[in-house]
This record gives sequence, structure tokens and C-alpha cells, in this order.
Amino acid sequence: MDTEDRYTRITLRIPKDLHAWLSQSADDTSKSMNAEIIARLERSFEGDALGLDKDVLDVLALQSTLTLVLLDGLDTSSLTSIQQTAANALHKVAKSMSDKLVLNKGADGHRFGTLPTSHTDHPEHPDFEPSKK
Repeated sequence: MDTEDRYTRITLRIPKDLHAWLSQSADDTSKSMNAEIIARLERSFEGDALGLDKDVLDVLALQSTLTLVLLDGLDTSSLTSIQQTAANALHKVAKSMSDKLVLNKGADGHRFGTLPTSHTDHPEHPDFEPSKK
């Protein structure tokens, strides 16, 4: 089957901050912008297919993000090798869940929130430092 037969071309207008977020995510995963948008749209229907409410997906995303923040702050040098292996496995699962679920409903109602001003402002960045207010 010809690729053109499987796809429909559309023109899409999206907020600039969402475009920047998608572009960065596509770069991070070595995907085209189109592939990133398709993957995210397909994932948005997974909750529907599983019969999960949007609030449940938000809770799962929040739990995954908090798990990542806690694990990233964990000093693993004092852990046994089994504990380190468990922490690494948990981090992988939490990262995968966090990547798959969309969180951060912004004040403007967009589920994507706003893009951090720099990548170090994102909690998953190795140089992330919480604000000291």
C-alpha cells in the first residue's frame, strides 16, 4: 500500500509553547515532528481503550514524576547492589510512564502546560535545582 493512501495531510495551528515542547521532545527521541505528534496522539487514546478516566492518567503521571524526583535525589552509594538494581529498575519504569503520560494542565486549559524556560528547569534534567523561595 502506498504511504499516501494511509495518511491524510492536514494543516494544524498550535500554541508556540506547545510547538517548542513537541520540537524538543522530537529532538530528544530522534523522531520527526510528525512522528512525535502521531505517537502522542495515539498515546492519548490509550486511557480510553483501557477505560481510564483522564484524572487517573493525571494521577499516574504525577506519581511517575514524583518517583523520578525522589530517585534522582537519592544517594545510591550507600545502597546494596540489589537495592541499586531495584532503584534503577524503578527509575526506568517511572521514566517510561512519565514519558507516556501527559501532565500539567496549564492555567489556559491546555493539558501540556508551559515549556520550561530552559531545559535545566525541568525536574528530570540532571542539573535541575528546585527554586529556593
